[in-house]
Amino acid sequence: MGSKVILYEEEKNCCACGACENVCPTKAIKMKKNTYGYMYPEVDEILCVQCKRCKEVCSFQKNNLFETTKEVYAACALDYDKLYESSSGGVFTVLANHIINDNGCVYGCALEFENKSLVPKHIRIDNVNDLMKVKGSKYVQSKIGNVYKLVKEDLENERRVLFSGTPCQVDGLKGFLGMKNYPNLLTVDIICHGVPSEQIFHDYVKLLEDKQNSNIIDFKFRDKKYGWGLQGTITYKAKNKIRNKILSTRVSSYYQLFMNGEIYRESCYNCKYACSARVSDVTLGDYWGIQQVHPEYLYQNGGPYIGEKGISCIILNSAKGKAMIDDCKSQLLLKRSSFQNVASNNGQLNRPSSEGKNRSHILSLYKNGGYKEVEKWFNKHLGKKRYMYLIWDGLPNSVKMFIWKIRHI
Repeated sequence: MGSKVILYEEEKNCCACGACENVCPTKAIKMKKNTYGYMYPEVDEILCVQCKRCKEVCSFQKNNLFETTKEVYAACALDYDKLYESSSGGVFTVLANHIINDNGCVYGCALEFENKSLVPKHIRIDNVNDLMKVKGSKYVQSKIGNVYKLVKEDLENERRVLFSGTPCQVDGLKGFLGMKNYPNLLTVDIICHGVPSEQIFHDYVKLLEDKQNSNIIDFKFRDKKYGWGLQGTITYKAKNKIRNKILSTRVSSYYQLFMNGEIYRESCYNCKYACSARVSDVTLGDYWGIQQVHPEYLYQNGGPYIGEKGISCIILNSAKGKAMIDDCKSQLLLKRSSFQNVASNNGQLNRPSSEGKNRSHILSLYKNGGYKEVEKWFNKHLGKKRYMYLIWDGLPNSVKMFIWKIRHI
């Protein structure tokens, strides 16, 4: 009997991509929560045969990134429905539709309502009518489960596959697949800030449910009803009716803690993927700051893009990625840009997110008193500004829309 298999020395050395769990031939590895709900692989020594395959597929602890000559674009979908239903420019929807219409399948993160709870998890889609499930931003870590195995099965059956996720999930898949090159696989990663734990997200949703006295059945982290930006909505059932409620990110503890880097997992502050070297065929994100680097592209300056409808950035990292965009260019409004321009307002293309100055205190509050204590701290920290935001939130939607239109004339 050899020595015990140690998957990581410190929590910052594990991103919970799930490659080790998927590759284990005896199912000796399971993802387990730590005190704060962040997932880490745990080895059952009884089942473990010490084949060390789990160590071999761990991409996060290897130096396997490389620079490529990139093509970069500002982009949005020409189809208004695809654009409106997306968080930013609708590029992912165009790519996903193209793959599925070519008898392929798409893997991405969805919020699935299971056992009266919203579960962030990767799922498989092979029907365009189901694409809404994997569209849009999700500011929480998704469960991979056995998805890498399903991807490999589809690839071996010669189906086209689009796999989308965070950079570490894309690299986790590549580590699991090994050295074999699959020409029918397209990988798409997002420009990622970091990921909170599913448990913290669940506890926040439970807090909202208690306030609404209703079960939340859907959660949109980004809703473009009032334009491109950071505005969420929840869907809940009250008195046998389905209702929607806007979430003001300014008074939302979860959103603000996310934006301030207070609740990401340890590895996110040590993320090797937060740089110009990418692991996917295509990197997608919001083209934040386009008004500064490409004012000529905006409608008010004679350009083709209407900012409030959403604009994506596309970074092409491989010949396969370039070929995919070429295939879809009739459905996209594309304008040349540069990596430097995109990175100027997407900091995670330059460096990992910084750990929030209150993170240790917030996690201590969470450990000892649950999310309610975090909420109390946040509201006290927000102070009087909270009441101004709440007054705005209390205005009828028609008034908000009227004010929003005046501001954007």
